[in-house]
Amino acid sequence: MKRILSIACCCLLLMVAATSCVKKEYVENNNTKTIPFTTTSTSWKTTDGGRNWTTILDVAEIDSYLNTNGGILVYLSYDNGAHYEQLPEVYNGISYSYEHAIGSIAITAQAYNSTAQITNPGNTVVKVVLIDSAP
Repeated sequence: MKRILSIACCCLLLMVAATSCVKKEYVENNNTKTIPFTTTSTSWKTTDGGRNWTTILDVAEIDSYLNTNGGILVYLSYDNGAHYEQLPEVYNGISYSYEHAIGSIAITAQAYNSTAQITNPGNTVVKVVLIDSAP
């Protein structure tokens, strides 16, 4: 009786092991897009005497669907594209942040304590990464 029970258990274990090892492969389409930009000293604007500087990037790829369901990441490079820092970021005492809307991204630079004046951020390499997603 023990022998029959042992054989039955081994067979059952073998069947479970053989059927539970099903490999499923999912192939997803690339749902990201990277867009490079370069800001210049004339693209940064201030309305408060230099406490906040803002530049607007025109990004036609940000439509209503992506704005609502996707992901939008922004990176700045302070060394002409050799390295990138993701926003929001504080770099050399300047706080960089961004907000996005349909068709555009606004990048803002201000002193980390938001009270001091700062100089125009000038020429900056910007990388925008758009990630499409389903709701």
